Amino acid sequence: MARIAALLAGLPHTVGVTINRFCASGLTAVQMAADRIRVGEADVLIAGSAESMSAIPMTGATPSFNPHIFERDENIGIAYGMGLTAEKVACGGLAARQDRFALQSHQRAIKAQQAGGVRGRDDAHRGRDPYA
Repeated sequence: MARIAALLAGLPHTVGVTINRFCASGLTAVQMAADRIRVGEADVLIAGSAESMSAIPMTGATPSFNPHIFERDENIGIAYGMGLTAEKVACGGLAARQDRFALQSHQRAIKAQQAGGVRGRDDAHRGRDPYA
C-alpha cells in the first residue's frame, strides 16, 4: 500500500513500508520514521496511515475466544474495540484539546514557512536537496 500511494502521489521511485495490523499502524509508521531521523538514517521521511475500524472487527474476521477469558474483570478490556475506546476518550474532552494542538501546530508551520525557515516540498519532490 505504501509504495502504491507514493507512486500515485508522484513521488520518486523509492521503497515504501506497509504496516498491517488492526490498530495504531499509523502511529507506528510515524514512530518508525521519527526513529530513523533521530539516529541519522534519514533527513526527511513521509509517514501516514489508512486504517478502517469498520472493515474488520477489532478481534479479527473470525474471532475465537476461550470462554473463560471474561471470567475475570481485568480482562473485560479485551471486549472493547478501539472505536469504542476512541468514543470514550472523545467524550472526556481530549478531542477538543487535540484539535487545538493540531491547529497550533499548523499555525506554527505556516509562520515558519513565511519566515523562510522551511523550504518548499517542490525541491525535494524534484530530487533536489531542499537544504542545499
